[in-house]
Amino acid sequence: MSNLDNLIAKIYEDSDMKVNETIQLAKEEENRKLDRTRHEADREAKGMMEKSSSEAVLLKERIISNAHLVIRNEKLQEKQNIIDKVMKRSLEDLSKLDKVKFQQFVENNISDSDIEGDESILVNENCFNKLDGEFIGKLNEKLKKSGKKGLLKIEKSPVNDGFILYKNGIEINFTFGVMISLQREELEQELSEKLF
Repeated sequence: MSNLDNLIAKIYEDSDMKVNETIQLAKEEENRKLDRTRHEADREAKGMMEKSSSEAVLLKERIISNAHLVIRNEKLQEKQNIIDKVMKRSLEDLSKLDKVKFQQFVENNISDSDIEGDESILVNENCFNKLDGEFIGKLNEKLKKSGKKGLLKIEKSPVNDGFILYKNGIEINFTFGVMISLQREELEQELSEKLF
């Protein structure tokens, strides 16, 4: 998972400038909206003062409170949009892994998996071209040394980027989209802490 963590860390760095700009614009818009809302609330409050000063104060407080809620919701939505963009970009970057990094990704995940060593590695056309016979041979030798069968084979399949280990109808899914979605909550928390 260190490759995924490294890519996400790089994306954080790349996103800082855009996030800061978006946050600054959101703050400026928030101030403009609050000023307009206060002005409108003051105007309405003055008109109602003739009727009842206590009703006017309550109305003003409700209007300002509602404005704060609307602004908070807009800020939350903007943060979610930024996180969605970062997640989408992460997935795009992962799908562009070069041959060496993709082979490391496959080797690390297979080494960490509790498998027998005679599964099929299902990959799409793009990923198939990154896993050559020499790589599979070395990976099988490594599996044999760890007491496993060392009979992995590669098969083309219409899967998303990443790979799936398959044997007897059982799949272990290492496609990038699934891996990101499984860690989405944790990644969102990290992104939120880092970006905001």
